[in-house]
Amino acid sequence: MMRTNLEMKNGKITKDEIQQLSLGNIRVKGKAKYFNGKNWGEVCTTIDAYITQKDFAKYQPHNIKLNGFCYNNPNVSTNMIQEKANYKAYKTAIAKFKPSYKNISDKQAESFVHGFSKKREEFNFKTGVYCFDAVVTLLPYELELQKPKKIYKTSYKSKSKESTHTKNGLKVTFYPKHDFNFKHPIYTTTLERNLWLKNKSFLNYKLKANSIYQVKIDGYISFDEDVEYLKLISDVYNAKIKIDGKVVLTDRKTTTKVQLKGGHKYKLSIYVKTSNSYDISLLAKNLQGDQYITVGLENLYQ
Repeated sequence: MMRTNLEMKNGKITKDEIQQLSLGNIRVKGKAKYFNGKNWGEVCTTIDAYITQKDFAKYQPHNIKLNGFCYNNPNVSTNMIQEKANYKAYKTAIAKFKPSYKNISDKQAESFVHGFSKKREEFNFKTGVYCFDAVVTLLPYELELQKPKKIYKTSYKSKSKESTHTKNGLKVTFYPKHDFNFKHPIYTTTLERNLWLKNKSFLNYKLKANSIYQVKIDGYISFDEDVEYLKLISDVYNAKIKIDGKVVLTDRKTTTKVQLKGGHKYKLSIYVKTSNSYDISLLAKNLQGDQYITVGLENLYQ
């Protein structure tokens, strides 16, 4: 299978890529026969090749039924519930067929779905629970394709930040509690989830309980839509958040008005003094949003 990936930003191509994906199904009965061809140095072969019904079934659409599927996330605004519920349904169906794919991103899950239908939809405005029956159509062979080989790639250099730093997650570095200049790192890791980190322990063989650390979290942040407000929830000794080098939130200034354009990546730096766990959360909303939404992994990049 050939898969293309063309990305554009502000009317300019930032990525043009073609991938070749293959899944071996052709079987050979008996031994291959080899003989010399008519031309000098030419070697030819004859094989008895075939494919089984089980192999062939991998290329036929497969329907996964989700009866009484429900979605509830208090951090998702009402106008986004349906979209987020669809993504969750995609991933649930894929995980039923291929459990190892349970942690793929929303966009990856969407790329595997070739049909999606719903019925008996119900939304409870009091509890925020959205339920429905769904049928998700997958092509089994796509879920067996491993490590696609890039056979052609054209890179387009851009001065904007959108063309770099595409790995999700944030870089986290721990320093001694009096290292205010962040010159003596103790331990570095990657934060591979959203910024809802209430009671999220980071203790390990290098970081000890009841010890105070300076923590620096670096990366980039981006949103699909414009964001007008940010909110910080924290229970640490102190916290500070910078965007593009400017302090926007602290443990004393917990809400602020911003102008973050959708589709643009901004430099994000978070400084925390804490022990045992992060105990922080970053939330965002736009003017049309009726509540704050937790900043998710899809918005964070290294």
